[in-house]
Amino acid sequence: MVYQATIDQYKKLDTIEKFKSAEQFGFLAIKQVEEDLNEVTVGVGGAKITTQVETNSMAQEAETMMEIARSVQY
Repeated sequence: MVYQATIDQYKKLDTIEKFKSAEQFGFLAIKQVEEDLNEVTVGVGGAKITTQVETNSMAQEAETMMEIARSVQY
């Protein structure tokens, strides 16, 4: 499962949020890399996206990443 593999690769996460709907399971994981830089991972279904973003744009970036992950079709 994408979620467990992601969680297992980090020693400590600053934030982990999960959600589940009738169709999908999703998550958001955040690890602070530097003072104003974070590694953000979002996953929905079997799709996962990870990138580094500045703290001040993290909410918008995470929302965009989630939209992209949701758009993946198998």
